[in-house]
Amino acid sequence: MTGVAGIHCDNVSRFFREHVPGGDCDLSFSLISSGRSNLTYSVSGGSHRWVLRRPPLGHVLPTAHDMAREYRVLTALAETDVPAPRPFALCEDTSINDMPFYVMEYCPGLILAQELPPGYAESEGDRRRMSVTLIDTLVRLHAVDYRAVGLEGFGHPEGYLERQVRRWSQQWELSQTSPLPGIDELIRRLRAALPESPPPTIVHGDYRLGNMALDPNDPGRIMAVLDWEMATLGDPLADLGYCSIYWTEKDDPPPSVVMGTASTFTALPGFFTRAEMVAEYAQRSGRNVEAVDFYQVLALYKLAVIAEGIYARYLPGQDPGRGLRGHAACGPGLGAGRAGDRRCIHRPAAAWAVGQRGISGCKGTPVPVVDLRTGLQTNSEVTMKKRETVIELYYWPGIQGRGEFVRLLLEDAGAAYVDVARERKNGMAAMMRFLENEESGPLPFAPPFVKVGNVIVSQTANILAFIAPRFGLVPDDDVLRAEASQIQLTLADFVGEIHDTHHPIAGSLYYEDQKSAAKRRARHFVKERMPKYLGWLEKVLARNQPSGGQWLLGCDCTYVDLSAFQVVEGLRYAFPNAMAQIEPDIPRVIVLRDRVAARPRIAAYLRSKRRQPFNQMGIFRHYPELDAPPRRPSRARR
Repeated sequence: MTGVAGIHCDNVSRFFREHVPGGDCDLSFSLISSGRSNLTYSVSGGSHRWVLRRPPLGHVLPTAHDMAREYRVLTALAETDVPAPRPFALCEDTSINDMPFYVMEYCPGLILAQELPPGYAESEGDRRRMSVTLIDTLVRLHAVDYRAVGLEGFGHPEGYLERQVRRWSQQWELSQTSPLPGIDELIRRLRAALPESPPPTIVHGDYRLGNMALDPNDPGRIMAVLDWEMATLGDPLADLGYCSIYWTEKDDPPPSVVMGTASTFTALPGFFTRAEMVAEYAQRSGRNVEAVDFYQVLALYKLAVIAEGIYARYLPGQDPGRGLRGHAACGPGLGAGRAGDRRCIHRPAAAWAVGQRGISGCKGTPVPVVDLRTGLQTNSEVTMKKRETVIELYYWPGIQGRGEFVRLLLEDAGAAYVDVARERKNGMAAMMRFLENEESGPLPFAPPFVKVGNVIVSQTANILAFIAPRFGLVPDDDVLRAEASQIQLTLADFVGEIHDTHHPIAGSLYYEDQKSAAKRRARHFVKERMPKYLGWLEKVLARNQPSGGQWLLGCDCTYVDLSAFQVVEGLRYAFPNAMAQIEPDIPRVIVLRDRVAARPRIAAYLRSKRRQPFNQMGIFRHYPELDAPPRRPSRARR
């Protein structure tokens, strides 16, 4: 057995032998990296597989991460119609593994991240069934008689909402890493707007689509509801409000995600809208849902505190699975900042504009909106210098070229930048002064290069690696950053070979002067090199389990995904016949291309005049004689 952070393998294996059915065998442990609060491990031995849950390493809040409570609620639900993992054993002896833990069954299923996997829930009917089962399962949970299943005394449902506001304000005081006055105003408004609660039920506390294990073959079936660490007795509408803030719609503004895994795909046709979700719950449960806005803001408030606790643990380095990195906290339409920023660590701020939601009893002077990448109020005079600096991009006007890889990052990030040679008077002359060694600083060999403050950075891959962390488009982890650089440098090799198909002898010669050599080079490239590079990207996607094969690295979009998009677009322009023949073999790569193209800022950029068309002056050039011959249609049998 190899060591795993958070697991004393010998001690835990002995516990398995004595308390877990089938556990008397050699065990292997692996951290499920997507866990951001309690740590979740896969345990395998013989023909068995289990799941082990334990509190996080480092900073742990009082009353939080109670393993016995999780174990108790799962035990209570074992004989109900609520799909939940069956628990096997609880260990409260801290001498075994430093902290309590429990063991439960492994429930195979599909856990959705920010995007649907290719081929899953493709029809509107399947998406509607997914919406219905999410609400139906919640209604069934709230219908369980908690007294009959042994949960009397599991919580104190009287005064639940007031206690929630008070408790989370105390947790904020314990976790906050620096003052954030907007939270105080948020707390005041919530206290002034407490609605009357319906009769109490079991409350999951973290109910959302991202905590469901779905049947891989049936989107309308939930195999198990996961992550019960916040379960209690209280107001059932708290679950409904919480679930709805993770549910996005097509008309939501770009900053429409929350901490964790927001269901961005729920904007697709067939999924409920938030209003339909609430109406379905009201119809099935018979409860009054008029005050649902309050519960949504309460959920955002709780996420702010949780995020601050996560950040407090991150600071001293207590993050064995790197799952804490990149957390942001924002709500649909409430935060300022780039949607999906989860790849760089920053202080997760949560002073949302509650008054702008029109919450009954909560209106007043709007709480300042916060830039979630910096944790600073957008109306404050204090701004992070690296965020306010205008980036100067230097590249040849009139072509996409290698500069386009940099533009895509800057556009996706919503960065303040100027394309100097295209947009400034005498911009070409300014660029040439750098290339002719008339400016101070490092001497660029060729465009593109950027100027960030007084820093000059050149070479495409180096530029991307330098500026991506500013905008959350690369993980804040040395190993993962090295992996990102590896992917980008491989793409750079690919781009170099693409260029050499039309200029195989010398870049200074005209194409016509090397056309014969170009044909030979292109034949080899189309037959061998294109499939090899694109097939490699397909394999990288398939191996990236944290994202379910949706992104090249980690759980979210990074700069290497943007670069892969540009390569696919360029190849479609330069080699349309060859790509038509290769694309059926690289479905993940094509889905990645579509996913990047649908990102709000990228989509807007592609429609704008800023996006220059491909032409015969850039890297990607279309010469029909270099492309593969079109595939002949198969003849029908006579």
